[in-house]
Amino acid sequence: MTHLYLITYIKGSKYSEETFGDYIAPLGDVDGDGFTDFATGWRSEGELWIVGGPDGHLIRVHDFQAEADMSVSNLGDVDGDGFNDYVVGAPSIYGVFVFSGKTGGELYHIDPPDQGFWAFMGRGVAGMGDLDGDGIGDFAASGVFHYFCSGVPGNPERSGWIRFFSGKDGHFLKQLILGPVSHEKSPAGCPFWWLDGGQDVNGDGVGDLLTRGWRTFEVYYPEINLNAKGNTAVFSGRTGTMLWREYPGWQGALMGDMDGDGISEWAHGNDHYFRAGGLLAGRVRIFKGFAGDGERICWSAPNSTGKAASLELDGPISVGNNDLNISIEDGVPGEPAFFFYGPNEVQRPMGSGVLCVSGGIHGLIPIGDPVQLDENGYGTVAVDMTEGQLAHGPAPWKAGLTRIVQAWYSDPASPAGFGLTDAYRITFVP
Repeated sequence: MTHLYLITYIKGSKYSEETFGDYIAPLGDVDGDGFTDFATGWRSEGELWIVGGPDGHLIRVHDFQAEADMSVSNLGDVDGDGFNDYVVGAPSIYGVFVFSGKTGGELYHIDPPDQGFWAFMGRGVAGMGDLDGDGIGDFAASGVFHYFCSGVPGNPERSGWIRFFSGKDGHFLKQLILGPVSHEKSPAGCPFWWLDGGQDVNGDGVGDLLTRGWRTFEVYYPEINLNAKGNTAVFSGRTGTMLWREYPGWQGALMGDMDGDGISEWAHGNDHYFRAGGLLAGRVRIFKGFAGDGERICWSAPNSTGKAASLELDGPISVGNNDLNISIEDGVPGEPAFFFYGPNEVQRPMGSGVLCVSGGIHGLIPIGDPVQLDENGYGTVAVDMTEGQLAHGPAPWKAGLTRIVQAWYSDPASPAGFGLTDAYRITFVP
């Protein structure tokens, strides 16, 4: 076959006896010759090849020995020498490294945190652009608790996190995402297994994240007796709120601005998409970015248990996904609670905390039915955006709408007899 537009063809045997091209990551120009270079290799051999464009010449090899799950991303020039640098995740043992594009030397190394068990840090890395305003690109690294990703059922723990680090020297910036309480918890799954980042999909000027989860969310196709697994989710880089989620299938990418509106699009791929007739046709869908986010506001005071109850968003704020749960954590065990929302934000001391919501002329509107908090003070409600007040109330929940959400809970041992959580300001996405 003749490839009329083929630029470079690199056989694995040119550099290695093992299978070549298990992963590919563009790095920009690392050797200063004016052409884009890339990283590739074979994960199970632990070698990372830095290959030069456009002719495929070998620039260097990094040897991570038996590392099986490397990830690589372009950082831009973090050391000021005029050459692109890159970050490498070597999660099995080593953690995260940042290397000089010019020399290949290690600029710095970040050890995995001590979690009391194996934090598989660096399974995904992603350049995020400048998050801290110092003019140097920063990056994200995911940690997935590898023991729990390997098929151990009944895991009661949260299953992963994403941390952000300074590209300049690797110091910790923030941790926006910790595997949410229920939706991202899986008996055998890693929700933050791969990362893509740096594109702005919600129009706030901050680079956002796309994660691809392995063995999370399962859809069964009875016609062909097949389980398709995995999920792709998009998170706000500013607040950590999940914006969208699609499953099954664990392929996806931030696409950049494809329609000229200044906001990046994002893609989801499902190679097991079922089509009538018993065929796994597969499909790729590209979704439009949209301005929206969920941001924690207000505050809550300690209740009679000594803890301050918090409101948690569990799932995407996408009206189209309609897959959002809202939860109370650290309420009073065994007591009733209910969730409510309104159009306006206030701050009025009340009970154990602050009333953060004003209902306007329509008052405060309930979300779902009251719940009974469990022995840990936890309770959750499924948010059905197609039914009840959310769909048919004064202003149905839809993309672009902003609402303030909060929860009330009984606290008989407190002076006021009740408490309030903090709140979220949510601007919904499609």
